[in-house]
Amino acid sequence: MVNTGKPSGGCKLCKLRRIKCDEVKPFCMKCKKAKRDCPGYSDPFEAKIRDQTQATIRRFRKMRGDTTGAENRTSPPQAPFTECLQTPFTSHKQTTTTSAMAVLHRRNGSSNSNSSSSSSNSSLDSLMSTSSASSTSSDGDNGRADQYIPLSIINHLEDRATSYFLSEFVLIPMREGNLPVRGYFPWVPKFMSKTQPAKVFLSAFRATSLASIATQHGKTVIGSALSAAQRHYLVAVRAMNQAIQDPTLAKSDETLAAVLLLALYETLVTSSRGSIKEYINHMKGAAMMVKLRGEQGLATQEGEAMFTTTRNHVLGFSCLPCAPEISEFTWLLRHTCAREKDIAALNIANSAIRQDIDRVFRKARDAGHDNRHPRTVQRVLTILQSARALEARYRRLNDTHVPPQWASPVAEWVASRPDADLDTCATAPGPVYGFETMSMGVVHLMTFVSHLMLTTSVLRCAAWLAGPDADWRAGDEYRDMAATAGRRVADLVALAPYFCRWNGRDHTRANFACGAEARAGDPLKRVAGQIVLWPLFAASVSDFAKDGEKRFLQGRLRYLADVAGITQARTFLEMRVSSPSDDIERDRGTGYHW
Repeated sequence: MVNTGKPSGGCKLCKLRRIKCDEVKPFCMKCKKAKRDCPGYSDPFEAKIRDQTQATIRRFRKMRGDTTGAENRTSPPQAPFTECLQTPFTSHKQTTTTSAMAVLHRRNGSSNSNSSSSSSNSSLDSLMSTSSASSTSSDGDNGRADQYIPLSIINHLEDRATSYFLSEFVLIPMREGNLPVRGYFPWVPKFMSKTQPAKVFLSAFRATSLASIATQHGKTVIGSALSAAQRHYLVAVRAMNQAIQDPTLAKSDETLAAVLLLALYETLVTSSRGSIKEYINHMKGAAMMVKLRGEQGLATQEGEAMFTTTRNHVLGFSCLPCAPEISEFTWLLRHTCAREKDIAALNIANSAIRQDIDRVFRKARDAGHDNRHPRTVQRVLTILQSARALEARYRRLNDTHVPPQWASPVAEWVASRPDADLDTCATAPGPVYGFETMSMGVVHLMTFVSHLMLTTSVLRCAAWLAGPDADWRAGDEYRDMAATAGRRVADLVALAPYFCRWNGRDHTRANFACGAEARAGDPLKRVAGQIVLWPLFAASVSDFAKDGEKRFLQGRLRYLADVAGITQARTFLEMRVSSPSDDIERDRGTGYHW
């Protein structure tokens, strides 16, 4: 039935939202209370003339009382409806861009960064200026149903999310004096500064940045941001499925960058065990893409940085207790290993031993739990000898012959704390380490956790050789490895406060891609929480951690989940695993695995 009633006199936005307007002039109060930009009201004399003949137009003008020189008079042009809606966004966008870039140039103008840092920062000049065009083109490609909603409503949140993500997770590599400052996701500004970023990368970036701002302070503070993040995530996954079917797109930098961003998305949003599996699946996909790209994928700084990110993440979760086996990614260790420093080479060799153990024990389980072929026994003996030799090198570095430049500087010493305070306190009893740069802290963090997991590898081999019915906790080697593992857990406890309150304020300036310089008392930068997450979990589930240490480490994981917004930390708190006992039971075919 045709509606012949009186047309609504509400404002354009209330009509679009299909809600009752209070019709207050010149702008309705409902839009003002909702903090929306009211586009105003339609001309009451404006009508949609279906018949465009001159006779109909003359009759319509006569009805309006416009009879004197109506055909010869030229009236000011009326702005189209969509243009009227977009006008507030344009002015806001220009103001936001000018403000953000002014802060960025003030910071970069006073720095003495190297050429790679300068080129990365200069690429940010066009980041904000091109985001509007890329947003419009991408939204059009995605067929959004809300394309006529004012852009000041839609994109303002995306602008905030972009700035927030760049200021919390994107560190540009630089060097001040002799102190290097490593990067974290340093390739993001380069890809975002393109005139038209790839659809798969742009959707993945939007999903991750919106997820980061939606989960700040450990809870969903902006419901619309989380909904938008999930929507962009689905778009990114669909675009990824299309990209990997194209031989050219599957090897592109932006496709690999999108996979790494989607992996980060999983750590921020979901808190179920399935999120860890999704994260691992994303990282395995990134590893396969790196292999597909070959040496050509390492021709650029961005490509090499993404290779390093992929390798570190894949090898990181492979060393966790009861982690899935990834022996098919051993080739990740081959490139750049010869160019690494001695300490990094130790950590990479430790990962190689872990993968060799997983491969041998998996084949033994597939052949039968009672199958102890002499060739398999010999292979395990060879791995055990390599693990013992590597563990001796770690021990010289960390315990017996500590070089002066490697010794962990003690920033403070905590005499004692009540057990009830360990769940929430920032420091545990004992030393608290501090470093001049986070890069030095990361190197110590990775070395401590690698040494801890190497003791697990030694005990796994010894327990398997002893037989399924033997007590693997007996013997001098077990007591020796237990003491060493206990010292590494204590080191990680002493190092945890540095990362859990790191806000970018070091002896050298942290070169974040956006935002003002850090000040004393600023909250934790979430990139630090992301880095320390897995090592804290590995230490908290160690059989050799004391009760007070476990309680403190679990409290720090809870802090990362509730305050830093690293939602995956909540999943780790719910996992009931122990290392190396569960690893040994898995090797015997009865243990827990992910």
